Amino acid sequence: MAVTATPIPDNSATAAAMSQIATAIALTTGEPPAIVTATPTPPYVIITSTPTAENLATAVVQALQNGLATPLPENWVTPVVVTITPTPENTATAEYYQAAALTTGTPTPAPANLQTATATSVAVAVDPFAEPTTTATPSPTPPALPESLVGKIIFVSDREGATDEERTRADRLGVKPEVIPAPYVFDPATGELARLTDIWPYQVAVARDAWSADEQFQAYVKQLLWTNVRTPGGNVATEKYAVHYYDFTYNVERVVTNFGAGIAYDPVWSPTSNEIALVATESGNDEIWRINHDGSEPVQLTHNSWEWDKHPTWSPDGQQIVFYSNRTGNNQIWMMNKDGSDQRLLMAANPYNDFDPVWVKTVNPAPPLERLPDWRFVKPEGESP
Repeated sequence: MAVTATPIPDNSATAAAMSQIATAIALTTGEPPAIVTATPTPPYVIITSTPTAENLATAVVQALQNGLATPLPENWVTPVVVTITPTPENTATAEYYQAAALTTGTPTPAPANLQTATATSVAVAVDPFAEPTTTATPSPTPPALPESLVGKIIFVSDREGATDEERTRADRLGVKPEVIPAPYVFDPATGELARLTDIWPYQVAVARDAWSADEQFQAYVKQLLWTNVRTPGGNVATEKYAVHYYDFTYNVERVVTNFGAGIAYDPVWSPTSNEIALVATESGNDEIWRINHDGSEPVQLTHNSWEWDKHPTWSPDGQQIVFYSNRTGNNQIWMMNKDGSDQRLLMAANPYNDFDPVWVKTVNPAPPLERLPDWRFVKPEGESP
């Protein structure tokens, strides 16, 4: 049954007449079955809107006549609840409805913004094959390294994928067996060796090794500009590569190395100072060097007569450097103090090729920062070549 609020009688005479009519209807036709039972706790409450008073005086009069509005419960919602009107069971009941309409007026029309209250679902069904949204997302940041890898040395080795017989046969033929290098983990504290199940921790650690501890500077290799050779036909630019670093605080690029011969590469930043370890071919072979980030005090740490010492990486305390060398006939991991003293094998010699080590110093990946172009080397638009 749709229920509306019964208008308040304008005066006492009207109220007495309405009471007499209702009593007469009840005595002659019987009480309508739809309104006789009142439940102790109503399943819902019907609230109609109160007309807005035209002025303050009218509002005062309405308050004196009708009383102050009853506060709504704290959990009350605005939508009006409407139930279905039951069909009258007999003619007397139907005639009562007509009499009620004549004496109390027709039900107030529902407001235009009427809504039926519905329960809020705790879950919303979705299409299991729905396409993902097309909202642009930034490039994913590399994940943090597992805490268990901090202090460990990760390196790459070819010790998987070929048997000893295949390696011997390859050596006789002067070729290398087809082997896919795999990442391994060495714990310098215990001497234990383990196999990484995935390559990504190694890649994240290598990318982070070129950054300073405070993530302000990044070391990298770039072709050195303004270097040339004088020829009869004029100066010819050389392809000389040098170590640079970028200052992300001031967005400037600086040159670190400017040796007289060869190239420099594989720069890694010390975790405890502004020193950089790198590889340079100044002596004719690939050697490990140490240099301040401003290019001062370059020190050659290895002096080999074999072929190469490459890929340096600092210890977490900045006092040792690990690298790989082929001084024993195959690539092996070596360690030395930061001044180049006490060079020794990291692990027992083996017939495999172990190379490209990185000493894990933090779980944090390299920051997602991009170097800005140096304005000194950007040609203005419209300028001829």
